[in-house]
Amino acid sequence: MVPSPEDEDLRHLGRELKLTKKDRTRISNRIKGLLANYGLTLKNRRNMRAQIEGLRMWNRSKLPDLLRGRLLRYADDFEAHSLRIKELEQERRALLRNPEAPGSMAKSA
Repeated sequence: MVPSPEDEDLRHLGRELKLTKKDRTRISNRIKGLLANYGLTLKNRRNMRAQIEGLRMWNRSKLPDLLRGRLLRYADDFEAHSLRIKELEQERRALLRNPEAPGSMAKSA
């Protein structure tokens, strides 16, 4: 059965959320891989920028400038994706709470 245009439209929110999470994981894995080449890790995924700025190599020297710049750009991308995920999840919750709203996921009886 072919979904109605409204039902198909509602599916886009879930698809975007799933894709954004996948992209954020890809960015996180890229950061981990680049750091692994130097035997380094981040403690967690919070405040990545500050962690990257504070990283030191085995001889206590800072990360090479180009690598540090690349990691910081990826950290910014990770943060942007995290913000988008939060916004999409809020939008989804709002649609589920208000069954009368246009484009709501809950069907009225």
